[in-house]
Amino acid sequence: MRCSSYRGVRFVGLPRISLPRAIGWDKSMQSVALTEPTPRSISETVRLAYRFVSYKTGVIKAILEQSIEQDDPFIFSFGTVMNDTSRYSPHQCSVRNGGAGLTREEAIAATIGEAIERYCSNFYNRASLLFSSYEDLNCEAVPPEDFTLYSDRQYDQEGFPFKRFTRKSQICWTQAYSLLDHKPKLVPACFVYLPYLYTQGESLLGPSISTGLSCGNSLEEAILTGIYECIERDAFIIMWLNKLVMPVVTLESNESQSGQLFAEKFAVSGIEYCICDITSDIGVPTYYTLAIGNSTVGKLACVGSATRLNAAEAIRKSLIESAQGRPYLRYVLRKDPDWTCGENFSNLQNFDDHGRLYSSVPDLIPKLEFVKQPPTVSAEKLSNLSTGTIVGDIEVCLEKLATKGFDVLVVDLTTRDVAEVGFRVVRVLIPKLQPLHGNHQFRFLGGKRLYEAPRILGYTAQDTAEEELYPWPHPFP
Repeated sequence: MRCSSYRGVRFVGLPRISLPRAIGWDKSMQSVALTEPTPRSISETVRLAYRFVSYKTGVIKAILEQSIEQDDPFIFSFGTVMNDTSRYSPHQCSVRNGGAGLTREEAIAATIGEAIERYCSNFYNRASLLFSSYEDLNCEAVPPEDFTLYSDRQYDQEGFPFKRFTRKSQICWTQAYSLLDHKPKLVPACFVYLPYLYTQGESLLGPSISTGLSCGNSLEEAILTGIYECIERDAFIIMWLNKLVMPVVTLESNESQSGQLFAEKFAVSGIEYCICDITSDIGVPTYYTLAIGNSTVGKLACVGSATRLNAAEAIRKSLIESAQGRPYLRYVLRKDPDWTCGENFSNLQNFDDHGRLYSSVPDLIPKLEFVKQPPTVSAEKLSNLSTGTIVGDIEVCLEKLATKGFDVLVVDLTTRDVAEVGFRVVRVLIPKLQPLHGNHQFRFLGGKRLYEAPRILGYTAQDTAEEELYPWPHPFP
């Protein structure tokens, strides 16, 4: 993509430090040719990933295994200690990263992968960003109205910090690539990089979130998992804010793959599970697991959700995520046992706060339980839409999203050091989908989809009104 003129456009000044790699708006992702990658074993993935781990010189100082107690499911869970990226970047990347799996290698790969995706999303060259309003751009860009942000009621609140995103808003833009239109498009930089520092004079649109960040063994693998995450978060928050009672899966039979896995790894005495099919109108299988059980620090309420074309794989991942929360919640409850929620949940400012709320205040756990009902779906009848290939699965997802009118955009965030080891990191953006908020005071209530989807799915006769949304904070960590 080249711009022939720059009416109303200026480049943002260079930072004072040298970045590992400048990904310029006029240099990256002019085209994306998806090819089926050569499979890499989990052992080889872990071997390569450990090159990022070194106390003195690594992206990751150390990997710490989370202690699993006798009343926990049989999984492996790890966390990372990150090095200080502010020494060569304007800011520190996410310091708390973690992962889990059914095997030690799977858990380590997931943990390092999350750390690397947060590391790469930390870097951007301000000199490569375009500062302009949408109406003054002479390059194709995603229009402001496609992004789901806040409602008129929210914008009109006294002291509300964010500004309406209009075609006159002055912001920084970076380049993405549309997988449906097969061409570059500009997107707001604040929705790509994490963390993102707004420049002087830039309209404050909203907080940076992690949805769609993905690390993979290949560009294609990273894109697919990024698409999955965008669909998952959209489905979850639509279910939650509309308080939808959706189909519940029974895993009591050992005849299915999911039933066998549940019996072997998760059927721990004292933990009650509710696994819900929260698949949205997009049609890609998405599942939500609520696991409530006793522990050495009291009752814990843990959740997980996942999207996969193979429904059994989505259930597997949602179960792992719910189990991963138990050691972390024990840690935070022991560290700060007196924490409680503020008036109107004013102190729920990030995902950590959301994740701990219902375990710190167990009297609120009934607010989670609207999803419970007698099982209506057998695990033996789960769908599998996977083609068996990564590129084939991307194409299935793109077709389903295109049918609903959703574009899929990709930004390659891979830094040179990560690429040389053999990994890729991307940000996937699907603008019209419903994003998941971290700050309860700033829920994303401005999009049409949040209100229309329940009717489209057949759960309501008419669109939801904003005042009808479920007021209780979501439990997503």
